[in-house]
Amino acid sequence: RNKDARVIIEKTPLHILKLETIQKEFPKAKIIHVVRDLVSVYASYTFTEYKGWEYTGITVQDWVKLYKKMFYTFYPKITDPNILTLSYEEVTEKPLETLSKACNFIGISKDHTHNTTNKTSSETLSDANDINNERLKEKVSPEDIKYIETNLLGEIDLMNKLINRQSNLD
Repeated sequence: RNKDARVIIEKTPLHILKLETIQKEFPKAKIIHVVRDLVSVYASYTFTEYKGWEYTGITVQDWVKLYKKMFYTFYPKITDPNILTLSYEEVTEKPLETLSKACNFIGISKDHTHNTTNKTSSETLSDANDINNERLKEKVSPEDIKYIETNLLGEIDLMNKLINRQSNLD
């Protein structure tokens, strides 16, 4: 990849484990980290069937270990001025506002993005998010939900505090 590229988009969650390498290779990189409901994330990992995706069918215990590894790779960097954390709900409930925030953060004009006028309303995205999260959660057993919530309670709390702190800075 071109180190001088203006914008590179990479959205593979596991690349958070390579954050140090990414920041070393691209020292001016602006990173947008999106946080989502953990049960939905687990369901997405578990029930995704992409070619070459090695996490389809991962056990809840192994996923919690993987999530903790990703979380504690990222967490020491939360005050890094080149990292912006957004919630998935924020993206779906206030898409234009969130797009503007992300564009300002990375230093590009919103005018350079795809035409994002009122064609897609916040309500539509928010409703789609709710439906998608519910469909994903339906696939997860109550025991697995309890395991996630019990074993990631501290991480959930820390991430919520981070999101709230960043929202208050706006």
